[in-house]
Amino acid sequence: MTNRIAERPTGLGVVAGYEPPFLELRERLEQLWRHQVDEVTEWTIRLHDTRAALGQVPADHARVAAELATIEAHLEAARREFVELDGALARFAKGSYGFCGHCGDSVAANRLASLPSARLCASCQFWSRTQATGG
Repeated sequence: MTNRIAERPTGLGVVAGYEPPFLELRERLEQLWRHQVDEVTEWTIRLHDTRAALGQVPADHARVAAELATIEAHLEAARREFVELDGALARFAKGSYGFCGHCGDSVAANRLASLPSARLCASCQFWSRTQATGG
């Protein structure tokens, strides 16, 4: 069986119109994406193994439950990061990478350098957080 997820970066399509700094960001995104595939896989295996051990070994159930909660939290964080990176690569393929998903303005290069999967410019991100916190 072929793992289609692991093949995702090779099918990005044409990135015509992107300047070299953006192409370097794409390479970084692809590297981060592959790392995140490994992270999700690792945490999924740990979760499966821990659940399997729970039924086989008499153990301190409170300790195992806490361990399961920790593993599930790490797995969820890894999945969220994977989705963000996958979305950024999809935006590259569509030609919309580097543009704010809310206002359409360019996302600052320094913001993309520090957060390559950024979907919003700094102003829209601030506005979004302000709205979410009721401030």
